[in-house]
Amino acid sequence: MRLRILVLLAGLALAESRLTAAAPAPLPLDTLVARVRRPGVADTLRVQYLMELCGRLQTSDLPAATTYGERGLALARHIGYRRGEAKSLSNLAATYYYAGDYVTAQQAFEQLLTLGQRLPVSWGRSYIGHAYLGLGNVAQALHNVPRALHQFEQARQAYAGAQPPNLHGQILVLSNIGNAYSLTNKYDQAARSLRQALALIKPGTEPRQLVSVLSSLGNIQLEQHQLDSAHVTLTRGLRQALATNNPVGEASIRMLLAQVALGRGQLPEARSQAVRALQLARDVGDLSYEEESLLTLSEILQAQRRPEAYDTLRRYLSVHDTLTAQDRADAIIEAQTRFDLAGQQARLKITAQQRELDRLRYQRQVLGLAGSLLLLLLLGGTALWYVRRRQARREEALRNRLAADLHDDVGTLLSQISLQSGLLQEGLADPAAQRQHLSQITEASRSAVRQLNDVVWSLDAHNDNLQQLADRLRDYAYEVLEPTGAQVQVEVPEHLPALTLPVLLRRNLYLIYKESLHNILKHAATATHIHIRLQLQGSLLQLSIDDNAPSLVLADGEAARPARRSGHGLRNMQARAEAIGGQLTSAPHADGQGFGVQLRVPMQ
Repeated sequence: MRLRILVLLAGLALAESRLTAAAPAPLPLDTLVARVRRPGVADTLRVQYLMELCGRLQTSDLPAATTYGERGLALARHIGYRRGEAKSLSNLAATYYYAGDYVTAQQAFEQLLTLGQRLPVSWGRSYIGHAYLGLGNVAQALHNVPRALHQFEQARQAYAGAQPPNLHGQILVLSNIGNAYSLTNKYDQAARSLRQALALIKPGTEPRQLVSVLSSLGNIQLEQHQLDSAHVTLTRGLRQALATNNPVGEASIRMLLAQVALGRGQLPEARSQAVRALQLARDVGDLSYEEESLLTLSEILQAQRRPEAYDTLRRYLSVHDTLTAQDRADAIIEAQTRFDLAGQQARLKITAQQRELDRLRYQRQVLGLAGSLLLLLLLGGTALWYVRRRQARREEALRNRLAADLHDDVGTLLSQISLQSGLLQEGLADPAAQRQHLSQITEASRSAVRQLNDVVWSLDAHNDNLQQLADRLRDYAYEVLEPTGAQVQVEVPEHLPALTLPVLLRRNLYLIYKESLHNILKHAATATHIHIRLQLQGSLLQLSIDDNAPSLVLADGEAARPARRSGHGLRNMQARAEAIGGQLTSAPHADGQGFGVQLRVPMQ
């Protein structure tokens, strides 16, 4: 019910970009525009004027803010003004985010991250923090809370590592971490992060930031039914909002105070706060606050047995219907954004693979030149022909593998997303069908991105060591199996030797592992414990996956699980094991409690 209050933090989290990107002197907008157009202005100063215009117009004219931001970024890059480039990217990425263009915003934040890593530590760390903070906000806007929390933690570390530490950035990140935990009902973790943010607030801190943190903390205390603590926290926030003329913050806090008073049975106080919150919500033109205030007020009037409760509830339903229609439109746009992100990521991965092909082609040219010299020296062409032939086969194999993986793993999912998006855009489905389509689009988008990541990981040369493989196996196990509620135990030696794994071995081993986990999800839903072990035994790499789901028992007492013995899954796993010279065994446990898969691969 009260998530709208928490979502305010997502917008505030990008305010750091605007604050740091503005020029020191707060000039009127007309003056700034005139100075941008004035001949003879130094390019560095013109960049600063363009950055300030971008930041100042983000709340009133997003198209103009985008234009000025893009001009400032282009000019900063042209003159090699790195600080201006970083500030322009930070402002421009925030503008794309506010406009709801999450694809472009994510690209801009990724560019800012790359640039920040090349900047001096004294001021570059803050821009790394801005980049991670923006990426976290994009992930949270698309309801990917685990990824958002990971990005926010990266941002917090970057802000803490700045010289001097960026306290304002740390407060923003901790607030957003609290917001993300609240969205998943993890209130203890959310309260802990918000109290850490309060501890960092010093005199001179942005007043609206303090109001927002107090509002969020009070909301969490209310959700946990800590009414006295919530009253103290929210009263402090109300004093701050009144002292700094913050009607939005005042509206949110008064609405929460009304709910606190209602919970404590203080009905006159609750009604007074709710009426004032409703008035403020209408003054600032925020339908979400108005909806929440009307609902709270109707509950209070009903508790007082007043006849106005019915009319208030009718007004609430009217506003609610308006917001529901907006949410449906936003959900369609969000689904399309997910589809665009999946397609964009696919294009980025294909581009990365094309670069790999170009590198191989360059190597072939170099080898060709070396072979030609060898031919002149040794008067023979056999070595040159062999090298070129082998290189051509490597290129062809890489092309075929890339095309097959993307077509098989991603093509079907993207086609499904496109079909479902088209059905939504036609607007023919009822609300229940629309929710079903949106759910299918969301799941297909996540699957497509996951499959793309798997394809690229298996082909990336940076992942060709045993430690990277072990980390990938562990992460995938927790991602896939933990939601089932089963206890997952991944056993990997603490110290693994620095062994290089060929691409073919690493890819097939990983696919066998994925198929084994999917078999558990499909055929062993009753499993309560899953044990995964990776170990080296001499020159053999051994991977075992065991579950404790009960097997079927045949008449002669032998344990079996027919569904796990047949089908394409085990045959594919067996074929992949043979392709890398390994041995795969799979069978129910002797006691009938569980099923095991074991792979042994020789290491060369």
